[in-house]
Amino acid sequence: MGRVSRATGIDFVTVLRTVLITVELCVLLLAYALTCRVVAPAHALRLVLVMLALNPVAIVLVCQHGNFDVFVALCVLLAIVCATRFADSADPVDWLCASACIGLGVFVKTVPLVLTPMLAFGFRRLRWTTRVLGAVLVVAPAAVGVGVIYVLGPAQVSANVLHYRSYAGWFGITGLLELAGLPGASRVYARAFEAAFLIALAALAVALPASRARPSRI
Repeated sequence: MGRVSRATGIDFVTVLRTVLITVELCVLLLAYALTCRVVAPAHALRLVLVMLALNPVAIVLVCQHGNFDVFVALCVLLAIVCATRFADSADPVDWLCASACIGLGVFVKTVPLVLTPMLAFGFRRLRWTTRVLGAVLVVAPAAVGVGVIYVLGPAQVSANVLHYRSYAGWFGITGLLELAGLPGASRVYARAFEAAFLIALAALAVALPASRARPSRI
């Protein structure tokens, strides 16, 4: 984007916003396609317009803040689309595409890791070589990206990337507990949530291989 800005003379912020808005448009199209699976197209259009296109938070994040989280949303939706196609076609390529999309999402931000149990759906139909390749596609993008900078500054990467955590007590449930004067309960909740979250992901990964696919129109 910097090179495009210098080559064209267009302000860098304008180039950045153009890229982010373009990605957001792709997110809208994918969200519309996925929503059409469960509701009528007209209703899906209204939902997408109200919940995404006209959402002031989304507009501020892209147009004002210049936030790259929109790339995470794109990777997540692409992963879901590929997974639904695999549920219908049983084509290993669709499953590998879903794995790659999750891996690219994790490369941008770790949040898409919550989608890894989705890859367990139809897992037993795949050959071991396909499963191993899928695991590589999920892990490799972030591992390579972090590995390069880790070599240059292991202490900084360990402190600021691997051990990075958000601050509890400022928003959400922990924020409410702090306002109620229960800081101890906030710490207990944070630990309990992590354990419950990991158990839920493991349970989904075990249950999904036995589930059956529903017809898809994507």
